[in-house]
Amino acid sequence: MSAALEPEDRRRLRSLFERAADLPQAEHAAFAERECGSNAALRDELVRVLAGLASDDVLNQLQPVGHPRVGTRIGHYKLLEKIGEGGMGEVYAAEQLAPVVRRVALKIIKPGMDSSEVVARFEAERQALARMSHPNIAQVFDGGVTESGSPYFVMEHVSGLEITQYCDQRKLSTRARLELFLDVCKGVQHAHQKGIIHRDLKPSNLLVTELDGRALPKVIDFGVARATTGRLVERTLHTMLGQIVGTLDYMSPEQADPGASDIDTRSDIYSLGVVLYQLVSGLLPFEHNFGPDLLFSDIQRVICETDPPTPSTRLRRKTGTATALAPLHSTDERSLVRQLTGDVDWICLKALEKDPARRYQSASELAEDVRRHLNHEPVLAGRPGALYRARKFVRRHRVGVVAGGLVVAGVVAGALGIVSGRPDAVAARRVAARFQILNEPRLDLIKAEQLIQLADDLWPPHPALIPSLDVWLKQAEGMVASLDERRTTLEALRDRATPWTPEQRQRDLATFPRQDELNIAKEDLAFFLSYVEPGAAVQARDRTGVIIEELQSLIPALEEESKARRTWEFALPVDRSFHDDQAAAIVSIDGLERLLALDAIERDFGWSVPKRLCMAEHLEDEQAAGGDWDERWGSAIEAIGDHEDYGEHEDYGRLALTKQAGLVPIEADPSSRLWEFWHVASGAEPVRDEDGVLVGSAEAGLVFVLIPRGTFWMGAQSTDPSARNYDAQAQWNEGPPVQVTVQAYFLSKFEMTQAQWERFVGSNPNKFDPMFIGETLPVSLVTWTECDRTLSRLGLHLPDEEQWEYAARGSTILEDPSPAWPTGDNPASLEGFANLFDLSVSEDEQLKYRLWGSGDPVDWNDEFPTTAEVYSDKLAPNAFGLHGMIGNLMEWCENSPYPLDENVPKKPWLRYLRVTRGCNYRYGPVVARSASRLFSANADYSERLLGLRPARRIDP
Repeated sequence: MSAALEPEDRRRLRSLFERAADLPQAEHAAFAERECGSNAALRDELVRVLAGLASDDVLNQLQPVGHPRVGTRIGHYKLLEKIGEGGMGEVYAAEQLAPVVRRVALKIIKPGMDSSEVVARFEAERQALARMSHPNIAQVFDGGVTESGSPYFVMEHVSGLEITQYCDQRKLSTRARLELFLDVCKGVQHAHQKGIIHRDLKPSNLLVTELDGRALPKVIDFGVARATTGRLVERTLHTMLGQIVGTLDYMSPEQADPGASDIDTRSDIYSLGVVLYQLVSGLLPFEHNFGPDLLFSDIQRVICETDPPTPSTRLRRKTGTATALAPLHSTDERSLVRQLTGDVDWICLKALEKDPARRYQSASELAEDVRRHLNHEPVLAGRPGALYRARKFVRRHRVGVVAGGLVVAGVVAGALGIVSGRPDAVAARRVAARFQILNEPRLDLIKAEQLIQLADDLWPPHPALIPSLDVWLKQAEGMVASLDERRTTLEALRDRATPWTPEQRQRDLATFPRQDELNIAKEDLAFFLSYVEPGAAVQARDRTGVIIEELQSLIPALEEESKARRTWEFALPVDRSFHDDQAAAIVSIDGLERLLALDAIERDFGWSVPKRLCMAEHLEDEQAAGGDWDERWGSAIEAIGDHEDYGEHEDYGRLALTKQAGLVPIEADPSSRLWEFWHVASGAEPVRDEDGVLVGSAEAGLVFVLIPRGTFWMGAQSTDPSARNYDAQAQWNEGPPVQVTVQAYFLSKFEMTQAQWERFVGSNPNKFDPMFIGETLPVSLVTWTECDRTLSRLGLHLPDEEQWEYAARGSTILEDPSPAWPTGDNPASLEGFANLFDLSVSEDEQLKYRLWGSGDPVDWNDEFPTTAEVYSDKLAPNAFGLHGMIGNLMEWCENSPYPLDENVPKKPWLRYLRVTRGCNYRYGPVVARSASRLFSANADYSERLLGLRPARRIDP
């Protein structure tokens, strides 16, 4: 048996088999004798497997298929059309005639394929399907034997599209594709729990149908399934050498080895990884075309030894692909690449690990990591560390590493100075130190990557994190101190290296195709810069500024990468390995250096760690016992606890409030009598005028209002004038009204300004939008994803719909019935309160707004043709002291849209959207109603009409 051969002989056996398979049978023996020489074990095994080419099983497989069956009957079933064909069976669409009439799929063994091995496999499939019952697996109904003795079984007819086709035709977003993939994992997990391995998971075996408007993927064709428990094990299905079960593009490394006996459920996890890779990127992990002319040994080498790039890398490097695919994901090419970068990349690569032990160990574990990503939680998958990459390097370059090892061994032997058969202890210690030096950059690379990942967890910058921030800084500073020495070492290594030949240089460029991407980025930048320069025919709008910023950061990185292409060769492989480790360590430690800059703010990292530490220490000092902020908190807690001060909001006084990290009380609003708090990290403390009214500025930080607990009727309805919250203009998705209790929480008094966003993120998305730029104007052009990430770093969040509508209604929640607008039942009451579509808009713009569906303008002029400053005294606050809840900009909410009536089933496609509330300056009073739910958008969507209002939970 081949299992008894040495690994090298097993590899040679496969190569010899491929060469001999095309020879006449009479020449097989002579070929084996000539090629194997004195290796008797290899010769005997080659003769045995070559004899299999003439076996009955193989000859049977080559017989004609036989007469067409369409139109014939098998039992209670009439065959209508042939819809598929596998290696051993044909699948027909059939009509079941009794006891019920329905359309089914009938799979029957092929004529000439009734060898004992094939029948055993077919029976295994039938048993496997009969044992499974899951909505995401095609159900088996019946089974039997035809008059000619061929076994068949009848299963659910799945009328659907391949999962990749379904997603592309409906232009599902990346998030929607991932959520659909979760259902596939559920079906596969069920099969695995029943002891069944599919072994051929691919898009054509993952069909998506629709049930009650909901996408329902189903796993079909367990034709190559193998049971791992129960009766099916009694008939083990062996394959001869070269007979591979599965589809090459989706095949796991262990499945690609004909002699492997350790195939388990993790083989399906690999195939799921390929499907996931293709779903999110539109590409397969490998560019190799597994065509009929490619030797199996070459295919096997690709599957078993080639590491796939990340999906985002494939899209960036494959010119034009992202541009073509982005519309199928309902986004643009840059957003598509950005959506895959990070979590999705690493989830795919973890599922595609060559070593099954490093993959996800179950379909449910893979699904859980995808779910973590969708919920913005840390995933199990992560960027592979340096040590792991080093092992991969050794696997790919065994010869070079072995040669390097011999060189090192020679160094060791010379350093030991063997004298009279006894090693010198001093020399031994010197060699040990040498090995430590060689491994130091690799270990430091691992530490640097771990520190970078850890830095993303050190949020928000509150006093509780001071010890962790201190430890992080000490470790990072120690590593950064070695940068100059490492760069000197690199230069010294390169000085000793010899120049590459033109052939080597060409090979290096071919394996690192980034030049085209650099050229395209430069062309794009030139175009967009000309687009926004003074006097250009078209002004910069929307995402142009963000695109320019991305290009300006991308080009230097690509140029640096281009310069770093190796143009020299080392005499010793050990020197090359040491150089690569040093270079990788420098790149990661450079990232640490950016995180160590005192006041740095970067899009990827947010605030530098020293900036976070300074803020945390500032909060600790000021809030210490006896300090000014401590006294202010004491007064606030005492005042809030006085029940009699709050009248209709007496629940406010029952709140057992404690100090809230990062917030400072700034007294109660004189009109609303609700307490307000300064968010220290977002800017300077706001001041009040002599009347107690807040006076905002570009430097001011966020102000949070402590919203009292309350119960109110959420939503509106237009069907029953005598029922709750009747509103003749209510839409279908606004009702029926439901009673909701909202617990106390903090909500920003104003929309977040551009200056506040820039202090958090380091850039202003409105900076290239002349009509909408201003430090005290509300920030817009921000996606839900960006808002969620930025706010979570500061311990904040977006309000959910219940919180938003409760706050927007203000004191009208206590009225019965509750009026349509926060100011009353008459839209005219909105004058001086909401920035809506009014007479401040020019006649030309009014015409555009009407064409866009904005309706007619209200009959007043608020002097704000576009957005108003958030601190404007021309627009009054509502009863809770909140400004701009209605009009100005729509505002992101935390949740997806859902039916207010819990008895109404949720539409599955709604989960891909996020709610926006609050109307804007371009729409009239119909959209400005408290219950209006007109707008929802994809989490990665942005526009100038959409901003945010942060919220915060109360710390216990």
